[in-house]
Amino acid sequence: MTEIPLSSGWRKLKGSTLATGGQANVYAVEPVDPSKFPAGNYAMKVLRNVKSQHALSRFQRETEALSRVSDPRVVKIIDHHVENAQFLFYVMPNYLERGYISLESVAYRDESPFLRQIRRSLYFVAECAAALAQCHNAKVVHRDLKPANILFHAESLMPLILDFGCCHIEGGTPVTLVDEGVGSANFMAPECESGSGGEPDPRTDVYSLGKLLWVLLTGRRPFAREKPAFTSSNLSSLFPDHPQCWHATQIFLRSVRRSPEERYKAAGEMAADCGYFANGVVGQYLPLELAMSRCPVCGQGRLVWKNPEFDVPMHMVFGNPMPRGVRGLVCDTCGHLCAWDTRLLAKYKEKLANAE
Repeated sequence: MTEIPLSSGWRKLKGSTLATGGQANVYAVEPVDPSKFPAGNYAMKVLRNVKSQHALSRFQRETEALSRVSDPRVVKIIDHHVENAQFLFYVMPNYLERGYISLESVAYRDESPFLRQIRRSLYFVAECAAALAQCHNAKVVHRDLKPANILFHAESLMPLILDFGCCHIEGGTPVTLVDEGVGSANFMAPECESGSGGEPDPRTDVYSLGKLLWVLLTGRRPFAREKPAFTSSNLSSLFPDHPQCWHATQIFLRSVRRSPEERYKAAGEMAADCGYFANGVVGQYLPLELAMSRCPVCGQGRLVWKNPEFDVPMHMVFGNPMPRGVRGLVCDTCGHLCAWDTRLLAKYKEKLANAE
């Protein structure tokens, strides 16, 4: 077992080993001097393979990345030391003692709180995406998002993203070996497989978020892109036969495309869509003005007036003229046609104004 020098300012607690990994171990520790840090139980991640320059560089990069990001959904660094090649560490809160659970431990079980729970899964992915958007704003791309690297609070179900060992910092020195894949099989974006797909960007994490949504809803291991189901155009058939899975499918289809250009441009955009769909399913109805702004069929397009140039009655279905006050709208993405009674919309807005 790794010995923690008292000069580090920390000491192990009894039964301290919390986790072991390929490059590092995590121990429960407490501060030697309670006046320097609040008394309590913390977790220390210690690099085990200190003789590997590659491992050393990755650990230093992870510490730098976490020091850049400040978000309650991303692991927080309390203390760190990455200069002494003999003992490198960083300290974080002991989240396991604060009610957090590993997502990996429940994601593939029948008792998973997310299994076939559409709204709950969409909200969870929305929170993960919003947290990653903060990382991306700090020029950090995670590159290894998967259930094993996510905790969630047992009561609030709020996610906590950890393990930035494979992350990429924009403008930083690459530490990936030539032709080395970065990430975990079936969660890894295509451009990360060979290590030669150019500099990663937020769309790399968007791909992994799509696979995460699949895992939460199905409780199954993510499928490989090489399987026929992925190469077919009917990706929606991969989701369980659930009356509300249509909403999740729209998010999924736009996040796991092989080409980054066909995915969401940013994690924040994906987070917004997850929230939008989550609010529109399972008996929840969007405010009328929000419903008018998004296509109820494809969920991606914007609804625009069918004839913005001429305010005249329109002929639509079966050649019937539009009733007075009813206007036709068309989705600018899929072409879906629908109609809204603008008089009801005006009354709705007036009601909201009076309520305020």
